[in-house]
Amino acid sequence: MVLFPEKINGFYGAVFGGCSNLIADCNMHKASFQAKDSMFVNCGITGIDMSRSSHGTLSGSMFKNCKNLKWVKFNETNSTFEIHSSTFQNCQALTTLEPFFPTNLTRIYSNAFNGCTNLSGTAEFSVTTTASSDGAFSNTKV
Repeated sequence: MVLFPEKINGFYGAVFGGCSNLIADCNMHKASFQAKDSMFVNCGITGIDMSRSSHGTLSGSMFKNCKNLKWVKFNETNSTFEIHSSTFQNCQALTTLEPFFPTNLTRIYSNAFNGCTNLSGTAEFSVTTTASSDGAFSNTKV
């Protein structure tokens, strides 16, 4: 398991990028940090628990091409939450989002879930959510 401590300053770039042999869940617990684009790109992580994290933005391509990623658990207590471009693009094993979309979700950018071929369900957003029309859910069952 990848476990992030409560107090950490930040990660910049593809810190875990290409770690395809890192087959583990990632628990962000109460972590509050800045994570820049592509932090886990092409990584082998299997799940992400952000349920107690105060991290409110998932940067572009943060989990792109994580072929083993099956589930993501979001935090609904942050004041706002955004999923940037290509955050989960081509995460083909992704089947579970809990909750499916958090009530505090304010924006989903282009290609956020593009290529998540096993992701299915009904996307119900709050009235304050802005979804990009540029392929955010292309090649999914949503």
